[in-house]
Amino acid sequence: MKMRNTCVIYDSDENYAKRLMGAINEDNEVPYNARIFTKQEELQDYLEDEKPEVLMLNEELYEYYCESDKADKYVVLCEEEIDNKPEDNKDLENVSMVCKYQPSKELLSKLSKGKRKNHTSLSSKIIGVMGVNSSKRTVLSLSLAKEFAKKGHTLFISLEEFAGLENILPRRSSKTLSDALYAFKQNKMQYHKKIEECISTIENFDYIPSVVCAEDISYIAVEDLVTFIQLVGVSLSYDYVIVDIGNGINNPWNLYGACNRLFMPKSTDYFDKARECSMVSYMNESGMEKLLDEIREIDVDLTEECMNEKILSRIEYSRSFEGLKEVIDVD
Repeated sequence: MKMRNTCVIYDSDENYAKRLMGAINEDNEVPYNARIFTKQEELQDYLEDEKPEVLMLNEELYEYYCESDKADKYVVLCEEEIDNKPEDNKDLENVSMVCKYQPSKELLSKLSKGKRKNHTSLSSKIIGVMGVNSSKRTVLSLSLAKEFAKKGHTLFISLEEFAGLENILPRRSSKTLSDALYAFKQNKMQYHKKIEECISTIENFDYIPSVVCAEDISYIAVEDLVTFIQLVGVSLSYDYVIVDIGNGINNPWNLYGACNRLFMPKSTDYFDKARECSMVSYMNESGMEKLLDEIREIDVDLTEECMNEKILSRIEYSRSFEGLKEVIDVD
């Protein structure tokens, strides 16, 4: 089976491979979605079943793969500057040799010609829900998941350490967000195959059951969380990923900034208002005024009859749900 618009990167230097993958995936002018492998046996297993359009690999595997039919095009990442590919081998017409240590803009220009990335990868949007009141934030997140699901393929993820969603979003299998994050950290770009085992469906949206261990959230770097969420949306063709951004995330500002839209429940009691005031002051003092301008506050009422295990079937008829349709358009 051929993977459309896929660029597979192999390099034993994991840091380099991750940087190159990030540069490709973040550049809308590059017509490919990148995946990385840092172990040859894992790459070999992948290529047994899939055929990417582009295979970027270091010189170690040059002869082994470039004369095979494992990809449509090959880019060899060389340690030193190479002006031209070998001219004495007519079988290597689909091979380009480039110096891996050059500005990413120049390296990516070799991939940016031709078709653009597929629509799905460009339209996958992260909808973040932040706030100091975890109950209101979770109710708002669930409301947004239900409403965005009417617009497109939607995934809900809670990053709360103790989400309390077991009776509302039950496990359909033994897999949870803990397993998904572990697979991502261990296998990097291969994780998307295993993450499908963690996804369940309820109502009209998908979700990943919450972590079973609080440290699975607090110990992961926010940069890795951002990459994880972005690649879930792209790799599994979600139009929207709704993220309940828990308070246990260290330095969540990069995650806020990665969201296409940010929502927050309005604070009503004394302590919520005081906490929100402290957060806003910190963000202003840290130069995050533009990020604050992106936040849309929504009224969330926790006194209604829908606040129980049947919340998903009742929430659309609550006062909290009113007005959402007017503010969620991100197209």
